[in-house]
Amino acid sequence: KEDLPEVDYVVQGRISRESNLVKVDLTLHGFDSKDPIWTQTYSRDISEIRQLWAQAAKDLVIPMKINITEERLVLFEGLKPVKPEIYELYLKGTYHLAQENPQGWQTGITYLHQAVEQNPADAFAYAALAEGYNSIGHGPSPSRDVFPKAREAAVRAIQLDSTLAQGWAALSHYETYYGWNWERAEQAFEKANRMNANMAMNHFHRAWYLILLGQKDEAIREHQLAEKLDPFSQLHAAGTGLLYSWAGQYEEALKKMDEAMSAPGYEDWSFAKAWKANVLSDMGRHEEAIKLSKEASEKFPIWRWVTYGPVLIKSGRIEEAKQIINEIEKAPTALGALSLGFMYALLGDSDNAIKWLSHPDKHGWYPWIRV
Repeated sequence: KEDLPEVDYVVQGRISRESNLVKVDLTLHGFDSKDPIWTQTYSRDISEIRQLWAQAAKDLVIPMKINITEERLVLFEGLKPVKPEIYELYLKGTYHLAQENPQGWQTGITYLHQAVEQNPADAFAYAALAEGYNSIGHGPSPSRDVFPKAREAAVRAIQLDSTLAQGWAALSHYETYYGWNWERAEQAFEKANRMNANMAMNHFHRAWYLILLGQKDEAIREHQLAEKLDPFSQLHAAGTGLLYSWAGQYEEALKKMDEAMSAPGYEDWSFAKAWKANVLSDMGRHEEAIKLSKEASEKFPIWRWVTYGPVLIKSGRIEEAKQIINEIEKAPTALGALSLGFMYALLGDSDNAIKWLSHPDKHGWYPWIRV
């Protein structure tokens, strides 16, 4: 209760499957109550799995005394049956995309391509495919076509089902990270949130969109909403910490980083280590920053370019940083070019900074050079 003070209810569930028959047992508890408030069992053919979850959602709001508008209820109607074999490809694809590493993203995209090839009318699969390409655009060596492919898949998802929040969310993420059409990005964010305001990752991405526009306080609030919606993902806690640091609130930033790294299974998480190293470096705590950024780099090599090199420069260890610069220049990728631009800027070499920031391949993090 201390960790989740705003939680009023807990839903427990058990799911089983026999052939194509899916059975779901749900129980609703008050947060501090052992006795159930409500229980229900659902049993349907797997082809009607989306209808099953929609019915469960409509039933759950009654004992929780939540009022659902007619506009929202309409989104539960007209859900199309799924083909079991294609739905399994979709689930496998989204599972691997959630692993937050390049290998997982590529595996997830392979499954989702199989899904859309077997059913070109599957809007959910196209929306997930778009997010997969958006994710690869954040990786160490994205090809030039990943973001255009993300847009193509997002637009196709919307064409197939304009009420699908995931399709609009994917389009907003494309416009933020690569399309750079801020008005269109905001429109897509708003449409996605109007159709489903509970997608934590959409609020995560909108937070980075907002700070890109200089709206620091609003960005932090948006990231905090992502945390509230998905309190068990430490990506949101660490991300909120990074935004605090960009707003100059370093002590708050460190608290959020430590919170993320204290969660079970996240003690050695490279993202939090790298982001905390950036904060420590900005605070002048260089030895701690070097230690953490080196550990992050050993865990996930991307941080050697993005964090370790810049931290070395800010600590005055220029020759070591130049070794990293030399290794990137031998085979620059989109992320490598962005990292070079940043490191040369820190060295005061404006000509080389502009040269590498003008590289034709643009990484998903490129727009934030203005922040």
